[in-house]
Formats: sequence, structure tokens, C-alpha cells
Amino acid sequence: MTGRTRLLLLLPLAMLLVRPGDAAERPVRVASLNLCTDELLVALAEPGEIASLSPLARDADLSTVAEAAAALPDNHASAEEILREGVDLVLAETSAANATIQLLRRVGVRVETIETVDRLAGIAPAVERVASWLGRSARGEVLLQRMQARLAAVPRPAGPPPRAIFYESAGWSDGPGTLKDDVMRAAGLVNHAEALGIVGYRPLALERVVADPPDLLITEAYRPGEVSLAERWADHPALRVIPHRVELPTRLLICGTPAIADAVALLAGLGSPMVAAR
Repeated sequence: MTGRTRLLLLLPLAMLLVRPGDAAERPVRVASLNLCTDELLVALAEPGEIASLSPLARDADLSTVAEAAAALPDNHASAEEILREGVDLVLAETSAANATIQLLRRVGVRVETIETVDRLAGIAPAVERVASWLGRSARGEVLLQRMQARLAAVPRPAGPPPRAIFYESAGWSDGPGTLKDDVMRAAGLVNHAEALGIVGYRPLALERVVADPPDLLITEAYRPGEVSLAERWADHPALRVIPHRVELPTRLLICGTPAIADAVALLAGLGSPMVAAR
């Protein structure tokens, strides 16, 4: 029996199981289809309320909730898997798994989506929405208060703020209008990419960086020990003209969640062992 045939057989059953009022009669069971909604779900829900997460939630290089996710079931954004779990609510980002979302909604499963959070200011509304759907508004407020307290505690540079560039794989950089630009500014840094003409997420030629170097080069550590050719761009000898360098874990930057405060704190702590004089 093919997966499609099994799914077609499950649809009539799902229509019977998902009836108005059922959600109020059962303990809440919630599934998440995307990494960023995984992180919010783990932060806001009780483990027993989590039916499943995406497989990426267990990836310690990408996920800030990998340890908790290791003890929870996963799904593969499959409507068939979700229907078997008998969930009350499915969380997803609007940009992903659209076919699955449409099918689940068609058979009566409640699916709520959030836009991809690409600015620091977008974190609070996303947390508030997810917390409201879960009936955990108070927990959402506490989570945001902790994030704001961590950001408020970030030390500011004693002298002129360092000029920094976030240099990504294959020479792309983040200018104004991006989450990483917000992170740099929250850490008390000047985003030097703006002075080099970068707005949004754009390629930045190595020659331009070397001709007008920043004080600090920021890169990501996606999978330490497994550096791709695109990532080696940031190791070009010409970039040794930049006096300082910091490498941030990808897991702190991939999603716009309260964990972004940890990335800000790392950047602000320029005395950290992660920063090397070049």
C-alpha cells in the first residue's frame, strides 16, 4: 500500500475524529512543522502537550532546543503522520509545508501559522501569538521579559562602538533591514556593511571589505569541523587585515526567537575567548 493510499484511507477517519468541541474535551496536543515553531513550542508548552516536532529540532548545530527535542517524537511535515497523532493544533511558518497545511485544514485540523521572523521587533508578536494559541499567554510574557532583561544587561562599548561586518558563506553580508543587523546594533556595534552600500542581504565583494576593513569580522559556525568551500570564503588571507574576529553558532541566529538574546550577549562580550586578534 502506497503512502498516498494510506493517507486517503485516513482522511474519512480524520473527518470523524476532528469535530467541533473535541479540542475542548481533550488535553491539548500540538505538533510543529518547522524549526522556528519547534523552538517556540518547546519554550512555551509542557512536554506532554507536544505531539511532535520537526526533525531539525534534534540537530544541535541548528536548534536551541535539541536536548529537549531528543526526548520528543518528530515528524516530517507529513499530513499522514500528523493525522495519526490526533493533534488539536499544528504550528508552522507560512513559507513552509504549504501542501501539508492545506490538506490538514481541509480535513478539519486546526493549523496556525506565523510569518518568518526576520527582525528583532518581530520576536515579541510571534511569541505572543503562539503563547495565545497554546493558552500560555502568561508564560509568553515571562519568556519575553527574560529576553528583554538579557538584552538590557548587555554591556555597551566603553569607547567608540566597533565597526563590524557579518560575513557569510560565499561573501554575502547583512545590512540594514535584517535580523543580524538588529543583533549587531543591539550588541552596541556599528554595521559597517551599511557604509559599504549593503542594504538587506546582499553579496559583498572581498575587495571592498579589504579596502575599507571593519574592526570586527563576524562569521557563523554552521557545522564545526565540516567547513564547506563557501564557508572558507571568510578565511581568505586578505581578511587578516581585520584585527578581530568572532564566530557565532548558527543555532543562535537561524530563528527569530528569544534565544537571539544569547547571540547579542556573545557579540557584546568582545573579551570572549571566541574573539581572536588577527
